Amino acid sequence: MLRKGIIRKLWRGTFMINPKLIPGAPKIIIIDAYLKNEYYIGLYTALRYWKLSDAPQYRYQILTVKRWLSGRRTRIENLSLRFIYINEDAFFGYSRYPYGGALVNVSDLEKTIIDAVYFLGRYVTIEDLCKALILAKNKINIEKLIRYLKRLDRPFINQRLGFLLEKSGMTEYSEEIRRKLKISNRYVFLDPYAHKKEYARSPRWRILINRKLQL
Repeated sequence: MLRKGIIRKLWRGTFMINPKLIPGAPKIIIIDAYLKNEYYIGLYTALRYWKLSDAPQYRYQILTVKRWLSGRRTRIENLSLRFIYINEDAFFGYSRYPYGGALVNVSDLEKTIIDAVYFLGRYVTIEDLCKALILAKNKINIEKLIRYLKRLDRPFINQRLGFLLEKSGMTEYSEEIRRKLKISNRYVFLDPYAHKKEYARSPRWRILINRKLQL
C-alpha cells in the first residue's frame, strides 16, 4: 500500500492514509484521529487562534503527553507540524474548538497564556508573550486563570506571570496571583533561556530581570 501511494509514512512505524485520497478532508483531523485525547494545539498556534499574536505561523505546535513524539517534526502536504512534550500533570485546559475546518483539541485562552510562560524562552519569546498579555487584557477569565495556576502548582510560573501582568498594567490580575497563589522566596530569572546577565530585580516577585522589556 505504501508503494501504491494508498498510505504515507508519518515516521518510523506510523502510517496514515494518503491525504490526496481524501482531498476534501481537513488535514489536521489526521493528527486528531491518531492522537485522540493525548494532544492539543497550543503555544503560538493557539495564541493566533485566540487573536493574541500576529507572528507568522510556519508550523503548528502540538502539545502531547506522548514523550516519544517530543521534538518530532512532520509535514502533511502543506501542514507543517512540531510535537512538544508536556508533563501529564500540566496536560489540561483544552477543549474541542473549530479549527481549520474540523473540531480539534485547542488550549483555551487562559491555559495558552500559562503554557507560554511554562515554555518561555524555549518555544515562545518574551516579546510575543508580552504582546499577547496586552491583547488579552479584557479577555482573561481571572478565576479560571487562578484555578489553573493552583492546579499546576509551579511557583516560578506564578512569579513570572504575576510580574509580567503587573508590568503590562493588569495590576488587578497580578494582585490576585499574589493573594491566592504561592510565591517562592527563591529568585528566578525572568527568561530562563536567555543570558544570565541581571539588569534589575523585583523583590516583590523574586524575579531577576535578564531581558529588557518594552511594555
